[in-house]
Amino acid sequence: MTNSTERINELTQYLRQMRLPIMADRLIDLYSDPLSNKRSTLDILEEIVIDEYQSRRHNTIQRHLKQAKLSQPQAHVQEIDYSPSRKLNKDTIDQLMTCQFITNHRNVIIQGATGTGKSYITNAL
Repeated sequence: MTNSTERINELTQYLRQMRLPIMADRLIDLYSDPLSNKRSTLDILEEIVIDEYQSRRHNTIQRHLKQAKLSQPQAHVQEIDYSPSRKLNKDTIDQLMTCQFITNHRNVIIQGATGTGKSYITNAL
């Protein structure tokens, strides 16, 4: 085992102890990549930190979605049916997608007959 390999192993152990597993995995990946020798330290550090940040952000979103206990967590705004019989205004849905109403401390009321997709739209938003 070379000195640099020992140092990488030690660094990854520290990262894992600090609960930074993505950074540890990326460090190993980047160290084993022969092209990473040509990259600057800042570029490598940036990539490792961004990967960890994105992983944590994704995990946070997933945790919040699970805690929300949505009735239809698979709902997506892109899958809303805008057929004429539903009388949905796509511009209104697009405006609601920005979630500006939350920033402006405004309420949104979605009304309609039973089975028209009110809960789906709410879950999608």
